[in-house]
Amino acid sequence: MALRPWRFTLEIVKNVTSDSVHEDAWKDFDSAQLRLLIEVTKEILYEIYVEPDEKQKKKSTIQKLQEALTDKKRADVGSKA
Repeated sequence: MALRPWRFTLEIVKNVTSDSVHEDAWKDFDSAQLRLLIEVTKEILYEIYVEPDEKQKKKSTIQKLQEALTDKKRADVGSKA
């Protein structure tokens, strides 16, 4: 019999969304805990979605500057010859 990963996933979803989770199974968050949760979530999302794009933009800018410098050096060497 073949392993059915979707069945395992559906079982996890069922367990996570069971009634016991929704019927006062969680203690209320106080404002400090909620603020911490929000800030940690924001930082994680920033690292996942914003930082990679910023790094790519910086890398692209540096490559363009390096190419311009290399082209200038080549032009200077060519004009001296």
